[in-house]
Amino acid sequence: MKRTTNDRKVIQEVLSKAQQPLTVREIRKSAGQSVHLSTVYRAITEMSSEGSIRRVDFGGRVPRYEVAGEHHHHIVCTTCGDIEDVHTEPRGLEKAALVESKKFKSVHAHSLEFFGVCKKCT
Repeated sequence: MKRTTNDRKVIQEVLSKAQQPLTVREIRKSAGQSVHLSTVYRAITEMSSEGSIRRVDFGGRVPRYEVAGEHHHHIVCTTCGDIEDVHTEPRGLEKAALVESKKFKSVHAHSLEFFGVCKKCT
């Protein structure tokens, strides 16, 4: 495990306080001018590999990052881009995928995101 540098502590704090997953540029902006963009990229790569943060992809958009923790999903507004955590579990989805699959015998993880229009944009 890498030594925790001051920049990594700042990045971890930014992600801990964030209300939604952040892009690298959003992390950099929140971290302040003293943290270089290249440092943020390097730190998130290392922190993702270590498992302290996780990368979230929303259908071809810019990757976002959040503190790894309790498994959850997101709902994303397709109009304004607002993101909200959703703590519901689609029961039986993994089992159904295995029943349908002809090649796989187990599922170790899944990614499920919802897309819609938020109340502000309707």
